[in-house]
Amino acid sequence: MSTFSKLHPLLQTQIVERLGWTSLRPVQELAGEAIFNQKNCIILAPTAGGKTESAFFPVLSELIDISEIGIKAIYLSPIKALLNNIEPRVEVYTSMVGLSHFKWHGDISQGSRNKFIKEPGDVLLTTPESIEVMLVSSKVNKNIFKPLRYIIIDEIHAFAAVDRGIHLLSVLERLKSIIQTDFLRIGLSATVGNPEELLDWMQGSSMNEKILIDPPKKPAKKNITISYIEDSFQLTQEVANHVRQSKSLIFCESRKTAEELGKKFLQLGREVFVHHSSLSLTTRALAEKNFSESQIATIISTSTMELGIDVGDLDNVLQIESSSSVASFLQRLGRTGRRENTIANTHFYVSEGSSLLLSIAIVELAKKGIVESISFKKQCWHIFLHQIMAMCLQWGGVNRTTIWENLHGVSSFSFITKEGMNEFLEELKRDEVLFEDNGYLSMGLRAESMFGRRNFMEMYSVLSSIQEFQVLTQGGSEIGKIQQDFAESLFVGVSSFLLAGRAWLVERIDWNKSLVIVSEAPAGKTPLWNSITPRFLSYDICREMREILISSEKYSYLNLSALERLEMKRKETGEFLKSSFAPLEIGSDGITWWTYAGGKINTTLKILFKMETNGEVISSNESIRIEKQGMKLEEFLETLNLFKTTDYFQREDVLRKVQNLVPNFRLSKFQPCLSSNFQKKILAEYILDIEGAQKFLEFVGGMK
Repeated sequence: MSTFSKLHPLLQTQIVERLGWTSLRPVQELAGEAIFNQKNCIILAPTAGGKTESAFFPVLSELIDISEIGIKAIYLSPIKALLNNIEPRVEVYTSMVGLSHFKWHGDISQGSRNKFIKEPGDVLLTTPESIEVMLVSSKVNKNIFKPLRYIIIDEIHAFAAVDRGIHLLSVLERLKSIIQTDFLRIGLSATVGNPEELLDWMQGSSMNEKILIDPPKKPAKKNITISYIEDSFQLTQEVANHVRQSKSLIFCESRKTAEELGKKFLQLGREVFVHHSSLSLTTRALAEKNFSESQIATIISTSTMELGIDVGDLDNVLQIESSSSVASFLQRLGRTGRRENTIANTHFYVSEGSSLLLSIAIVELAKKGIVESISFKKQCWHIFLHQIMAMCLQWGGVNRTTIWENLHGVSSFSFITKEGMNEFLEELKRDEVLFEDNGYLSMGLRAESMFGRRNFMEMYSVLSSIQEFQVLTQGGSEIGKIQQDFAESLFVGVSSFLLAGRAWLVERIDWNKSLVIVSEAPAGKTPLWNSITPRFLSYDICREMREILISSEKYSYLNLSALERLEMKRKETGEFLKSSFAPLEIGSDGITWWTYAGGKINTTLKILFKMETNGEVISSNESIRIEKQGMKLEEFLETLNLFKTTDYFQREDVLRKVQNLVPNFRLSKFQPCLSSNFQKKILAEYILDIEGAQKFLEFVGGMK
């Protein structure tokens, strides 16, 4: 019996009459079977592959006959723009069967929210942060969650790779504790390297059976090209000509690059929209609206347009330099080729040899079907603290039993024992982050001073926030944000800068309110946006880069200049790299080890060499350099063999020293609440790959 035939008769009729469908796609049939059988599932399908309907149709079918008043299903998205984008579709689907929906995020008016709280809809479209607000708010009667049966998590791979995913799972466990019922968990995802692990991660404490929905994909023709153009002005002209008379998305790897390219387009007299995370919601929404309604338009974007925001059919996707992962490339490629008789395409435009090599590596791995695995974090003490403080706010005070019952089911907290939790809580009490009275924990003086402003608004998000200044026009319209250190370099009436692809003159700076008031200007400099962590490439990508350099293959998708530049790089390094799995360069002032092992493994090895040689060590994605005058090969090999001894990575003193030498990156706004010991544990988890380093050392074998 097909999934379509199992759908509620009312929904079947509406699908046929209003949507004109007479059957479902294979992925929708398989997903419906799993949902009807009450199995948690991850649904894998490309962009525009029908994932949304795979989840919503069987869920809505089941909700039709539930008479309880309250939220029956929640759709969670990683970004507000995706909520705004999907709402019209959900509105159609819910209205077809007489159900209601509500969209809740930070830009929805308080009046609308209050109305929803009094008369909750059947389907809630929201973000994990907004669920946190509802859980903590005294205005929200938690009984509105009692009928909850289904959670749909869109773009779950985007959640799982970052702290927000751990926050999401924590919120789900707290919801489960409130309703005392095991709701179904449905994840929607693009291709990932380890989907089974993603499914296990999502499962949490749920006792439902689980299944991966990954139907065979039909091979589709794709058009990939890589053009190497060293001159930046010529590159811009080529890109502008490529997108002329078409609807195109141009991806850049930084906000700085996006703004600079936007400025160059304007200089060429070409209208373009710029889209990135430092622009206001209004600015981005306007770009999305104009773009979706036009047949000829261009958006220059960072990864903000990578997720499934529907802006209509695209003609082209262009990539300036290279993305950092195969997964990102595939997601962007999937934005095209949706119309019948069209081909998915991505056109790389690179100006540097390193970007050329990276682009080829990503394309070749994609052709082989190799996609990065998601790395699931464990030492997430900062998120554990965030959730404890959130529960303190939710109930006014929380005991240790409640903390354990609400959080121990979260996959990323599974390593924490009750003893470990109690040790952590005692340390937080000593540091006045928490306060305990009669067995109930509440916010301590230190936590209140850090997060108590604006009624603990900073508590609702786990994202780290670099201090930013809001940029407003003289009429009060928000354009976007710039970071404080850049704002401090500006002079009123003199400085001008780029934002949203336009130049702005600084008219006034309000240091107390963190505001920069601007007017339009003819030209301006590009703001600087600092990254929290370095750009680490994966092991697979780096090894593929090495294979390309030692290969003689002439890739058909390279233009002549790209092929010539690749051959030049091969002549420079190819023969040397062929000499060993990871060759050495020995000089009088140190040794360079060309590992091509990726950023995290090389950072781990860098710390180990620094510990054991007392030399200055520098690492990149491709190499490790030990700068020590007169260092001999024998000393290097002796150190390397020390790393390979059976118990080296099990020794407590080694692990403790490694943690202490981890670079002191600011990963979380909750980090300063923790002791140095716990901060180092977090940093080691996020920056290092000890297991990967061990495996790499095994592959290296004997070296000469």
